[in-house]
Amino acid sequence: MSDPNLEKDDDGKVRTLEHFQRPYNMSSTLMRKGNVSPKEIATEYLREVSPLLEIDEKMLKDSENQLVENKLTLEESSGDK
Repeated sequence: MSDPNLEKDDDGKVRTLEHFQRPYNMSSTLMRKGNVSPKEIATEYLREVSPLLEIDEKMLKDSENQLVENKLTLEESSGDK
């Protein structure tokens, strides 16, 4: 992962994470895969920054499960059937 700019609060918690100088690049593993979904890129990104943001691995796994369970199709979300 590129080195993001971090801003922390008085308690040392990261409050801002920016990639302006060095944009985030997905891993070579995902690049080799080829047709990668936005969800796969987002999942990889969250796994990479989770230690900086102190996000527990269990929270990431739970959020992936919730995304699958709550998935809406475009038709369902727009009301078209």
